[in-house]
Amino acid sequence: MIYLFYNSIILYILEFLKSNPTLYSNYLFVESQIANNTILGLIMISIMGSVFFLALPSEAILIYYLSSTDYIPIIVIGLVLIGNVIGLTFNYFFGRVIGERIVKFLFKKNFQRYKAKIDKYGGYVVLFGNIIPGPIEPISVFFGAFKFKFSVYIYLSFIGRLIKFIIIFIAFYFFWDTLIFHYYEFLDKFLILKDLFR
Repeated sequence: MIYLFYNSIILYILEFLKSNPTLYSNYLFVESQIANNTILGLIMISIMGSVFFLALPSEAILIYYLSSTDYIPIIVIGLVLIGNVIGLTFNYFFGRVIGERIVKFLFKKNFQRYKAKIDKYGGYVVLFGNIIPGPIEPISVFFGAFKFKFSVYIYLSFIGRLIKFIIIFIAFYFFWDTLIFHYYEFLDKFLILKDLFR
């Protein structure tokens, strides 16, 4: 639904922000920090990238900052990691505060059964969900709602994201030219197939 009405939602949000001068000036400050590739902008976009209601892939943020800035890669990885963990913490506590009632309503009789499964297997989901690109951000709200142990959740989220970012860093620095070449080769073949089926 968000993708279908994305432009309308963005225009509505901008009109709302413009109606309040204080909010709009804060929005312009955040936008300028991100547009100018500042350290503060990197942290802000990293937090936004891991909040459950925004669709900003952290992998793309990391690659963009590695390729378009002169920052030391360890600093970029560290700041994206810190920003992501802050965003995932927000997701968890959002689920903890608001989500429990909603989850109990949605699952009704099966709430305890699902809670037991999350308590038993949730650590694997958090760890591998943060390593493999996927929708761990909205799922993390459920971990808060089911009151999964916060220290375990943050530790595994941190480790999972760190592993993912190290893999991306290695791929970017050692295999990027090859990956881009194969990407464009695949894209050319896809466009040929697309033309055949017109």
